[in-house]
Amino acid sequence: MKFSHLYIPKLFDYQINFTENCFSRIKYFSCSTDIKDNVLFELVENCKSIEELEIRFGGYNYNNGIGRLIEAQKNLFRFSLIDHNYHRDLSFDEIIENALIKHSNNIYYYKITTSPTKVLSFFVNLKILELDDKRELDFLWNYSLPHLQILRVKSFSEKGLADLIKSTCGSLIEIKIDYCEYYDCTEIIQAIYQNCPNLKYLKLRIGDWDIYEFEKILINCQYLDILFIIIDNLYYWNFLFEVLTKSSPIGLFKFKFQFIFDSFYIPLKPFFDNWVGRCPILLSFDMTTAELMEDLLKEYEDKGIIENYNNLCDDDDGFELEK
Repeated sequence: MKFSHLYIPKLFDYQINFTENCFSRIKYFSCSTDIKDNVLFELVENCKSIEELEIRFGGYNYNNGIGRLIEAQKNLFRFSLIDHNYHRDLSFDEIIENALIKHSNNIYYYKITTSPTKVLSFFVNLKILELDDKRELDFLWNYSLPHLQILRVKSFSEKGLADLIKSTCGSLIEIKIDYCEYYDCTEIIQAIYQNCPNLKYLKLRIGDWDIYEFEKILINCQYLDILFIIIDNLYYWNFLFEVLTKSSPIGLFKFKFQFIFDSFYIPLKPFFDNWVGRCPILLSFDMTTAELMEDLLKEYEDKGIIENYNNLCDDDDGFELEK
């Protein structure tokens, strides 16, 4: 039997028999930074076909031999460095980054839980970048990512993220920015409508102070296909929906709405009434809102204004871009 995926958990301390060559065609490998030397040695010797590698931080233990495992691969395309405990050893980071540079022409997917660093600029064919952190990342960015197509971010500094978006030179087709408390989107919104003419999917938090600038995204990003709006304490509901009906590009009819508060009044009826004559809407809400609006949604589905709706409202609810 030939295995294609191998996951070694934290504190794993068992002997693996590599003699039968079962692991020579491993495509996906995940391990903790505390992986034992004997296991790592066998991996370096026998597993050279890994295409996707995930390294998870295991407390304060760092096996520098992971750098050799990275270097030994022939076609490493996807790499993730996961540390949600934020225990970092700068010398270990340097070893990992130096090893990754040897694959700089191949890596197209990169996921990290810390601020992006210069190593990203070596990945000349990078297409997908995930900054998967629960903290607000503060970073400076002055490098270029001209082939980046997909950017997914949890938390960030406004200036750093805006500069990163600008560095993509118009190549982004998908931007997903999850909710982060107390941030101002103005500079990020400006970076998007000034630098992302080919954007197809946008996930973004919107506040009252953002609506004027947000409208420019709808005007400038004419290929926009899916819009995921996260809303927190919005007062000017009517203005937002007026902007959506007036300025949405002709191909935009897939909307997701997520509300970070309990609201018993969301003026969707005028929005639906003003949508008459356009392509029927595909809608996704958070569960609470969908239940509150059930009768209204059903009414406009029967009228043909809404094609379909659900209460999943996540990043895998069936409204995704066609690959």
